[in-house]
Amino acid sequence: MSVKSKVVEGVLKQFRRRGLQITRLPFPNDHPLNLLTLLADRIPHTGADFSLVQIGANDGISNDPVHDLIIERGWSALLVEPLTDAFDRLKKTYENVDHVQCVNCAIGHSDGTMTLWRVAEAPGSPASRCTSFSRAVLAKQYRSIPNLESRIQPIEVPSFTLQSLLERCKVGRIDLLQIDTEGFDFEVIKMMFSTPIRPGIINFENNHLSYEDKVACARLLREQGYRYLSFGRDTTAFRTEGAVPA
Repeated sequence: MSVKSKVVEGVLKQFRRRGLQITRLPFPNDHPLNLLTLLADRIPHTGADFSLVQIGANDGISNDPVHDLIIERGWSALLVEPLTDAFDRLKKTYENVDHVQCVNCAIGHSDGTMTLWRVAEAPGSPASRCTSFSRAVLAKQYRSIPNLESRIQPIEVPSFTLQSLLERCKVGRIDLLQIDTEGFDFEVIKMMFSTPIRPGIINFENNHLSYEDKVACARLLREQGYRYLSFGRDTTAFRTEGAVPA
């Protein structure tokens, strides 16, 4: 041990004997930046000319990263939610907001219906927001949801491919694609890239993706001209190559 280390250790011992400790104070996080806002400012379209598509909108408020932006900036938005009870609350959230269209369906690999797994719970509770095409994804929540296995239930929901939905809703450009589908996010991204549209920004959940899918998703984003940054469970990708199709 160096002389400096010995001195430091001696000082720390004296502090501990007196019930004191030295801590490194974190930088205040009382004025955080919004990465989506910063990136959206780099896209020339504004107001109702800015096109947002949100897959997995829930009620439009709970843990929603784009709600305030839709309200404050008047963005044109297509919001997709498959659960009927959540969809009813979503419509209520935006009932007096212009340029917002809500669609009650899931995004899947075919048009028709799909089986979605959800946790049986009182509508509007945190547990009722746990839904996924994968039962295994829901089963991982057992630490936070009591008696989870007995409460997971299948439901049939209407579904469209992403391309079908965009054609039906006459969406020809997407400035921001927001995805929150509890494990189906990479599939939605792949469907997006099978269309001619390349969103300026893609924001999605990564925490339910397998390691292999995370690697494959990162590779696909790079190939399509995106740079990306992950913050915990979320990843934000910004297209830096080529113009966003008009």
